[in-house]
Amino acid sequence: MKTLNFRSLFSRKPKPATAPTAPATSTTTTTAPAPPAPPPHPPPRPTGLSSLFNIFSSNRSTNPKPPKTRRHHRRISIAMYTDLPRIFITADTDEFDPTEIAKWQAEGYEVEYIPRADTHALELLGDTIESHEKYCIIAYGTAATIALEYAMFPVGSLACLIAYYPTGLPTAFANATFPKRLRRIILHISDSQPFGFDSSKVECPSLKVRVYQDTKPGFAEKITVHYNPIATSLAQSRTLAAVRETLGPDVDLEDIWGDHLIQSLIEKDANKTLDSMVKEPYVNHVPTLVGGSGYTELHRFYHEYFIPDNPPSLGLRLISRTVGADRIVDEMILSFTHTTEISWMLPGVKPTGRKVVIPIVFIVCIKAKKLYAEHVYWDQASVLKQIGAVDFSGLPVSGAEEAWKVLDKDCIPNNVLLNGWDTTSKDGSDLTIVSRW
Repeated sequence: MKTLNFRSLFSRKPKPATAPTAPATSTTTTTAPAPPAPPPHPPPRPTGLSSLFNIFSSNRSTNPKPPKTRRHHRRISIAMYTDLPRIFITADTDEFDPTEIAKWQAEGYEVEYIPRADTHALELLGDTIESHEKYCIIAYGTAATIALEYAMFPVGSLACLIAYYPTGLPTAFANATFPKRLRRIILHISDSQPFGFDSSKVECPSLKVRVYQDTKPGFAEKITVHYNPIATSLAQSRTLAAVRETLGPDVDLEDIWGDHLIQSLIEKDANKTLDSMVKEPYVNHVPTLVGGSGYTELHRFYHEYFIPDNPPSLGLRLISRTVGADRIVDEMILSFTHTTEISWMLPGVKPTGRKVVIPIVFIVCIKAKKLYAEHVYWDQASVLKQIGAVDFSGLPVSGAEEAWKVLDKDCIPNNVLLNGWDTTSKDGSDLTIVSRW
């Protein structure tokens, strides 16, 4: 398959060499052999932009455009495929979990793995990055120890370093002064590691040490026997926050979550609701264990249960919102009249026609700009009390007062359920419960 390039366009074709013709003579002589043809002249070396581009007449899949490679090392080759923010991962293994790399790529980063990076490899890495290009290193185990030592005198614009359970700390770590351009250093450490240094004495305000309970080194790698999904998720959220702060990009989680609520509660479209989620999402309404895992199960849940079973009177009022790097925590007031069998809150309970008002909390995890997981919490005892399903007389269970006090802290006196607590006002009159709903 023919490939054309600018070198061939600007080169001169060498003239074919011809052997010299011997002059004619009248005498018979032995003709000397013709001298060999001189080698063809090499084409002139192109300069400027012509040396940087190729014109491919063939299919791109069979002749892919090579990336711009800046530097080679015996263990690394930095290939610049995109202009995305760059993350380099290094660990003590020849290969790294491809799903972990894919997660970072889905968040909008170009990721490369460097197996068993030593100080020399990290220095070469810094040399390959342009001075204005910020980058992040995520290191595990022994590689994390080496990366911490490198971070004291980094090459290039290292902006963020994440060290998972380093096997040791550099000797000068406790008294080290890290460069100001290194904006975030996070140590994810198992509580079984014997590190007893005082992080407050390290002259780097950007250094954060996070200790994970009941874990062992390797808790963030699925290939190890000590893998801990809860600790991994928590560490990932902290890592993502540091990386986004230093490298970007900014992601508006509120818009993503708001779009999901619109599709599920207002548009009432199961297909569009699932379009706002990752391929394998997870939803759990904690008090009733209702929801689902994966696309097929959740599509059935939204299409057959959640969307058609919500009463027309259902309403949500946002009270507070906390937004993190990959999570949103919403405190809301949920109100409805119990005119339908609400399968996700009161499965199997026939409509009572009663008014229900409760505080409800949504904890939403967002990955790759789509909803990944959703946990929903509420006080089920309060719901059962308000619809009259259970008699809670003499038991410390509140009804709609829970929601009222969230809306207005002064509408209900404090500690009314505590024996011996004085609920009279300063002027001696009894405090009364006032509904502000």
